[in-house]
Amino acid sequence: MRRRHFDALYETYIGDCRRKINGTPQLLIFGYIAQKKALIRHLFNKVCVSVITHGKGFLHFKGKSYTIEAPCIIVEIPGIQYRYGPYGCWEETYFKYREHDTKKLIQRWNLMKANPPVWPVYNSSRVQEYLTVIRTIGQHPSMTGVADRIDRLAELILIESIWHEEFNVFDDIKKRIYQAEQYIRDNYSRDIDQQKLIQQYSFSRASFFYYWKQSFPLTPVKLINKLRLMKARDLLLETDVSIKTIALSVGFKDQLYFSRKFRELYKMAPHDLRKKRSSNIP
Repeated sequence: MRRRHFDALYETYIGDCRRKINGTPQLLIFGYIAQKKALIRHLFNKVCVSVITHGKGFLHFKGKSYTIEAPCIIVEIPGIQYRYGPYGCWEETYFKYREHDTKKLIQRWNLMKANPPVWPVYNSSRVQEYLTVIRTIGQHPSMTGVADRIDRLAELILIESIWHEEFNVFDDIKKRIYQAEQYIRDNYSRDIDQQKLIQQYSFSRASFFYYWKQSFPLTPVKLINKLRLMKARDLLLETDVSIKTIALSVGFKDQLYFSRKFRELYKMAPHDLRKKRSSNIP
């Protein structure tokens, strides 16, 4: 197992991690880029899956141009020339599979039929939950069972993006509740007035919370806090900005409240996490 850190990127090699379960295609590498700016012009030699969670960009594929808008998935297939990239920057998590699993992956997911090889993620909240778990347990990839779990979570992300028919026939209520959830994800660092949000998407207070509970595991307040804490954790690991400034930038006005919530989620104080980051760098 190797783990590499860059300015806004970490990459973890798990190709040599022991697996106990056979059958699922095994990952070679997974990584995360908070603000990807590079343009890709490449002929891949293994199947790669890129999950774009924020931002927009373009894809030139087989002589045609396509717009890429998060949340979406790009699948890179060996032997095909790709040219794509962000307008400015985007947030990306990527997975690279073992070269000898290429044929299995192409058959398993009918990847040769993907034209273009990019599609939207309809259940973005669930995919985000899977990505959060991967990034959390991926800090200790050599622990028993972690590599197996990451392999399967990566496959679940593909499932959530491919089997989306049920989300295409959601009624108006479901569409509006998912739009409200996406609004929170896009604006979590701001002050979100819950009552105005409810009115914005034409709900009564009772119906909003009823359909929200049916659709999502976290309440709006808990979701906002979790998104803020996830972003704060990234900033603590990737920058030298003060903890107070980070807390304010993600939406916490009270640093003590921020520290308490951070400890509840990550089982350590913000300053302890920052002290530990150097130990993860080879």
